This record gives sequence, structure tokens and C-alpha cells, in this order.
Amino acid sequence: MTIPDGGFYRTLRVGLDRAISAACHQSNRDLESAIRYISIYDARILRNKQRMLEVFDGMTGEQIEALAGEIQKTRSRRSQTE
Repeated sequence: MTIPDGGFYRTLRVGLDRAISAACHQSNRDLESAIRYISIYDARILRNKQRMLEVFDGMTGEQIEALAGEIQKTRSRRSQTE
């Protein structure tokens, strides 16, 4: 059995750090996009920051992104029936 030297672990750690950083950056962009979309198209909010905070209170990033997806689906269905 070959035991990797310390350089292997440093290289692995740097690679993992870069992958995590890239994923976090993309995740943040996706969440910001979802928030912007909701603030424009959710009738409960309509660019009202206080109301947006009330709606988002207790939600995770994934839940906010899912809400944006649901609003987008609803808008898409409406535009297809018009």
C-alpha cells in the first residue's frame, strides 16, 4: 500500500477549496436571480422590501429558488392560455 505524501493532501485541499468556492459563487448568483425575479413577479411583494422580508422569513435559499420556479411556471401557463 502506498501512502501519499503531504503534497498530495495540500493539492487535494486546494482543488476542493476551488470547487467549493465556484459552487458557492454560482449558488449565490442563482439565489440573487431568484430574489430579483420574485420581487418583480410575485403579486404579494411587488418590489416592497418589507413585504419581501416577511415572505422570505424562515425560508432557505432552496425554498426561495423553488418559489421563483413556481412563479415562473404559473406565469408561463398563463401566457400560453392567453
